[in-house]
Amino acid sequence: MKIIGEGYTVKCENIIIRKFESMDSSKLIEIIKRNLIEINSKDYAKEIINGMCNLFTPERMIENAKKRDIYVAEFDGELIGTASLEDNVVYGVFVDVNYHRCGVGRKLMSIIEYKAKENSVNLIQIPSSITSQNFYYELGYKYVKEVETPDSGKCIIVEKQLF
Repeated sequence: MKIIGEGYTVKCENIIIRKFESMDSSKLIEIIKRNLIEINSKDYAKEIINGMCNLFTPERMIENAKKRDIYVAEFDGELIGTASLEDNVVYGVFVDVNYHRCGVGRKLMSIIEYKAKENSVNLIQIPSSITSQNFYYELGYKYVKEVETPDSGKCIIVEKQLF
């Protein structure tokens, strides 16, 4: 990893993206919960964050892997991110907070989009948190609508035409 400046620009080279394995679930859940607590909590009430944290368990992730293509990002043998695709919907894009802004999320989304195209999916949708909506806009996703649920609060649906 190269750090340029005072931690504002970080470039991670040699990031490996691979398919999820059940043994990855506990570490990925740690990454997800840390993001929810440290990052998403700036945009969501504590009750929503706590509820979302309760939804993410290693067992549920393993169960989701039966119907979703889940990918993980690795750097120097350490898991640092995840994203998944089910049909034409992207779920659970999370990157270890220590690796934000160094291209991990972009690499994960690149693989997701590539795999979607391989499966003849031409339109991807993402139920984005308020926190991450600008990340998706930077990748060319467009606003569709807002939805709100008691479990996950406000969600911004974004989509992108792949071909």
